[in-house]
Amino acid sequence: MASDGSITRTTAPLEDVAGQHSSTRALYWGSIVAGTLFGGFWVYAGSLKAIDPFLFLLDVRSFQILGDPWASFLALGLPWLEIFCGLAIVFRRFYLASLTILSGLLAVFLAAIVSAWHRGLDISCGCFGKTDNETDYAEIITRDILLLMWSLALIGISLWLGKMAKKSIVNDGLNS
Repeated sequence: MASDGSITRTTAPLEDVAGQHSSTRALYWGSIVAGTLFGGFWVYAGSLKAIDPFLFLLDVRSFQILGDPWASFLALGLPWLEIFCGLAIVFRRFYLASLTILSGLLAVFLAAIVSAWHRGLDISCGCFGKTDNETDYAEIITRDILLLMWSLALIGISLWLGKMAKKSIVNDGLNS
């Protein structure tokens, strides 16, 4: 609170930081595009699962990790969590929380896939609806590692830009 009783701002919008330096501006707009694509990816993947939850339940069961009713709960809830988090990222609401949730999910997916591979199971990962193709573990693991790196990069960039926004406010306050 300022001495006159008015409320002062303690953080700056990321847009303020993005307008200061060309490299910061490029990073900001690049993160907007990358975040929109990343969120859209999850909306798409979740929608394919939500359309036919019974088919997704068969995919969940193929991992032989969860029994019923847990596999059913997962098959019904996970697609909507992916859709919600994807939309939150696209619209930049609950952005860091959604990225963190999806990063955690990717880590769990990776563990489940490696476990199935180790046990010699022929799974249908269910990521993009049902496929009759033989499981290519290297492809699935590589994809999930890249998605996890993408998510962690978006988290890191967001945190760095937020730090720069705070630094901007402090510097503006000192220069006023």
